[in-house]
Amino acid sequence: MKTINSQGFVFLTVLVFLQLLSFLGLSALMSTTLLTRSYTHDWQHTETRMRADQLMKQIEDNINTVSTFCIISTIAPVELAQKTLSWWRTHACDGNFYQIRYYYVVEALGIDPCGWMSQANDNHKLVAQFYRLTLFVLPSNKGDAIMRLQSTIATMMDAMETCYGYSHPVMRGRQMWREIRSSR
Repeated sequence: MKTINSQGFVFLTVLVFLQLLSFLGLSALMSTTLLTRSYTHDWQHTETRMRADQLMKQIEDNINTVSTFCIISTIAPVELAQKTLSWWRTHACDGNFYQIRYYYVVEALGIDPCGWMSQANDNHKLVAQFYRLTLFVLPSNKGDAIMRLQSTIATMMDAMETCYGYSHPVMRGRQMWREIRSSR
């Protein structure tokens, strides 16, 4: 029987394949770690948005009792999105909610004399008064972006203004909700 001198070829081949499998395993582990971090960040952002929405709902429910300091003249949402933190500190009401630092302003958008909400006892209609609430939420986690949420709210108002158009019902409460983004 003749012996073949492989001179370690099989051993070298096994080592190369072991090295390749180790790199594949390490790559899969690194990818999984990166995805876990990404999903954790997304979850924290979603949790912050849900809490900010809770906070916004609380402010909306008490919109008629908001301090006059919090009420500002109407500003275009694009301009409001560009306002700096120092502007918010100066012109807005603030607070903390579940470890979230926030600022908010309210804009009185006006009355809709044709938008009736209810009928009063003396047979005149209670009409819709509209407000826009903008909430500026500072990030609670490092690396999160500042969140700016905005909603439009309708409340009842006893107004004697005459409707010169089509009379329509308006539901009390939130009419619209959106996130406004800064172009910076």
